[in-house]
Amino acid sequence: MPGSSLSLWLLERPHPDLDEISAFVICAPNEDAARLVAVQNCGLEGGPAWASNAKSSIRQIATETSEPAGVVLRADR
Repeated sequence: MPGSSLSLWLLERPHPDLDEISAFVICAPNEDAARLVAVQNCGLEGGPAWASNAKSSIRQIATETSEPAGVVLRADR
């Protein structure tokens, strides 16, 4: 994303089932873009688990990064 400032975002689900993703660290320019990457890379839990504030939390954990845009880390349960 030339010209875009990228941040690191932590997305977490409070009560994932076995064999579901419980968290992502995503490099993206904003919260909406980070949620979209999570939706596109979801597991058995399905995209709505990552698109909804009611089903997952998100917080910015770094305001600058040299990581490329996309999934940096995925935590499976």
